[in-house]
Amino acid sequence: MATKEPKRTNFNLSVLLNGGSTGLNVVLLFLEAGIASRNVTETNNGIFFSIVAINSFFLVFADLGIKQGVTQRIAATQDTGKDTLTNSVINFRLLTTTIVALFLWASRSFIAGFDGFEELNDYLPYVIIMLFATSMDELMFSLLRGFQIHTTLSALQIVKGIARVLTTVLLVMVFNFELVGLIISWAVSYGVPSIMAYFILPFKKSPRIHIPTMVELMKFCRPLIWVRVVAFLRQSASNLIMLQLLGPAAVAAYSFAFKIPSGVQSLTEAYNNVFYPRITELRAKREYEKADILLNGSLAMLGFAVGGIALVGFLFGSEIMTLFWSETYANTGPLFGVILVGLQVQVVNTFLGYALVGAGHPKANSMALVISTPFMLVLNFILIIIFPNGLFGPAVGTIMEGTSLNFVFMWLAKRYRYLLNYWHYFSSSILMVGGIAASFILEWMLGISDQPDKTWPLNFVIMLIYFIGFLQVGALKMWYSSRELYFTGPISR
Repeated sequence: MATKEPKRTNFNLSVLLNGGSTGLNVVLLFLEAGIASRNVTETNNGIFFSIVAINSFFLVFADLGIKQGVTQRIAATQDTGKDTLTNSVINFRLLTTTIVALFLWASRSFIAGFDGFEELNDYLPYVIIMLFATSMDELMFSLLRGFQIHTTLSALQIVKGIARVLTTVLLVMVFNFELVGLIISWAVSYGVPSIMAYFILPFKKSPRIHIPTMVELMKFCRPLIWVRVVAFLRQSASNLIMLQLLGPAAVAAYSFAFKIPSGVQSLTEAYNNVFYPRITELRAKREYEKADILLNGSLAMLGFAVGGIALVGFLFGSEIMTLFWSETYANTGPLFGVILVGLQVQVVNTFLGYALVGAGHPKANSMALVISTPFMLVLNFILIIIFPNGLFGPAVGTIMEGTSLNFVFMWLAKRYRYLLNYWHYFSSSILMVGGIAASFILEWMLGISDQPDKTWPLNFVIMLIYFIGFLQVGALKMWYSSRELYFTGPISR
């Protein structure tokens, strides 16, 4: 008999729990990154971010699409089958991660032949520990999302952030380990929550892998393998290209410019922890109207929220980068703003993609990404070469590719019985781009582009106008369209 599941909270409270814990975790990670930016050399920071990219690459083969697929299967599976599914997935993941780790060890000399990885053998054991910790952490959090145990998930997010900060302070600031300290800190912050999650998850533990269950799961996850491959290519491949073309210092500069956008992305993923299993459940029950309400309300809220953050990044980028990461990275302020604009574009693609998977159509999502990603990588490579500041290449390429992909995902959503309110998304983009354009034009007309003391009041007014637009177009429309769904009581089985 399956272990009784904890009572689930309603949608609103789940969003608040995930958003609050992720927000606190992001603040803690910013604190950790601030320590690294001031106590670790640009070269070592660049090598660390490249190691993270290598770690992401090998996780593709440890995961095989299960990370995204298992959340859907747990949410859609009856209680009596969840023990078998959960045990099989965990034990299978340990097996695949072990195989990948052995391959990584065997290929260490080949990897060390690339720029930035010449000393791989010196810290490879730590990298393998990092691989296991990250692999099990992402699986455990996917299982928690599937069970919809958001209180526990939120608490473990906070544990992750605290462990990261404390370990970095000890190893980097006290013992001055720099690169090895960052790697160990990563492993501890991911490993501790994954162990805790294993014992908290409500299932009867067993070392068995139920082959028929895994065969069925892998059939469902087969298209998602490609999603995971392209996710790596979209998130990390550009770092490896920059490492070879521009060097470790450039990777560090781009990665620190991406830190805050990454934190914003984590907040949207916290919302997705609730959105994805919920829209899966609604579509499984054929409650299509409520699924449409959830999707359109989400696009409205997230589009305006991320668009507003992107506008702030454009208007005050240099000041923000100096405040968070020191004068060393102050000149990446404009890059920071461009990356945030690209994030606003990509958020829509992410949620439309999850909506397609939740509706039981992972192949449509994966095919769109598989076709589009090579275009993005080639574009990024060309732009890195031709731009005077090559760091802008991936940021601009992401915006161009993401905008074209928006229309593909919207067409796919319509094809699979989602009714989209396009104005919910385009209104936020229009306001964001309008605010950026107004800032450039007015500063040029007034001749104050190089006078920060005079641009601050102007930029503040532009932000105020955006906020008023958000209240009038975004927040009210989102509230009116989704109040029926967002303010419901506990979800019953």
